[in-house]
Amino acid sequence: MLRFAFFLCALMVFCNAMPAHDMPEEEIEKMKKFHEECKAQTGVDMEEVKKSLKEGTPTDAIKEHTLCFIQKTGLVGDDNKIDIDLAKSHFESVFPELADTIMADCISDEEITKDSAYNMAKCVVGKIGH
Repeated sequence: MLRFAFFLCALMVFCNAMPAHDMPEEEIEKMKKFHEECKAQTGVDMEEVKKSLKEGTPTDAIKEHTLCFIQKTGLVGDDNKIDIDLAKSHFESVFPELADTIMADCISDEEITKDSAYNMAKCVVGKIGH
């Protein structure tokens, strides 16, 4: 559950939905490391990702960056799918009033691609960020 919580918190911090000080310093450092590793692969700056997740203006590079980041957090299993049980459990414990909506609207049990990774991240940020 911690991996998913980390991923979710990272998205929210990136999109200014929650302040970074709400995350443990160790998790912030991991998040920065994952971002830098993905940036080295994609050439995408985090400001571009933040803007895209808010405005819905992704490029292929931003989608690749989002997929890279999600994979690095461990949210994607060996079957290249989101761990649905983990996601459901996390949302129920952290956002009980939004859990069913997020699961229904944002999380898919299909194989994850750069498009689905971006769409999931955008949807989750949109639901929680309001």
